[in-house]
Amino acid sequence: MVGYLFRFTSPRYRDFVETARQSKHFPQRFNTAALGAVYLSRDPDTAAAEALRRYARDARVAGDGNRSKQFDRLAPRSLFVVRVQLRGVLALTTQAAFDAWGLTNASLVDEDFSRCQEVATLAALHGAEGVRWPSATGSGESVAIFWDNLQAASHVTIETELFVDRRWFDAIADGRPVSEFLPALREFPLYRLDSQSTP
Repeated sequence: MVGYLFRFTSPRYRDFVETARQSKHFPQRFNTAALGAVYLSRDPDTAAAEALRRYARDARVAGDGNRSKQFDRLAPRSLFVVRVQLRGVLALTTQAAFDAWGLTNASLVDEDFSRCQEVATLAALHGAEGVRWPSATGSGESVAIFWDNLQAASHVTIETELFVDRRWFDAIADGRPVSEFLPALREFPLYRLDSQSTP
C-alpha cells in the first residue's frame, strides 16, 4: 500500500507512536489491549464521517442526543494527511476474504468487536502491518495500522495537518465533501495497492 491515508482527530493526537500505545487502553474493532493500532481512512470524507459517527454514537450512549452540543465539545479538530508505504496489509474487502477469516458484513459494523479483534490478533501474529475493510459509514474504506508490526522498509508519516473549523461539522456530517472546505485535499490521490498487499 503506497500513497495517502487520512485521519480526522484532535490535533493533540499527532504523535502516532503515542496514539498506538494509548489505543491499547481503549480496544476497538481491530485492536486489543495487546495490539495497538492507528485508525485512518482511504479518503478524507470517510475519515470525517467515521469520526463524527463514532462521537455521535458515544454521546447517545451517554444520554446526550444534541448534535450541536456534541460537536461543540469536539473542537478543535484536524485532518491529517498521512503518507504511507506498507507491506502485507490484510484486505477484508471481498466475500472470499470474509469467508476465509470467518467474518460477515455484520461483523464489520457490529458493536461486539470480539471476532474482528481475533482476526486482527491472528493477522498480526502472521506479520500483517494492518488491515483494511469497508467503512461502517457505508462508503469508503477504513485502515488500522498495527504500529508495533511496521517493518523496517515501511513508513507512516504525517504529510500535512489541516485545521477543521467547528462551523463545518454539521455540513460534513450531512455529507458535504470535506474538500469543499479544505480544497488543498484535492492534491492528494488515493493510495494504490502494490504487490506486497495481502488480498
